[in-house]
Amino acid sequence: MYIEYRLTFWDTVKDRYKVDMSALKPFAVKCLTDHVQVHTVDGEDVMARPAEICSYSLSSVTVSELSKIKVSH
Repeated sequence: MYIEYRLTFWDTVKDRYKVDMSALKPFAVKCLTDHVQVHTVDGEDVMARPAEICSYSLSSVTVSELSKIKVSH
């Protein structure tokens, strides 16, 4: 939601300020998606119960073990 807001801003500048800044949108997409964004969520905002999905020892897990993780939908 935050990223969409930041990107649609460039589409609305022309209507608001009569200046077409839409050429900056590709650069904005690159800037917003080139790095990881972390958003904190309060526990009461999560609509699920805690559940362990997997458990690995970060000090001993191997690349081979991690590559065997399968995603199921």
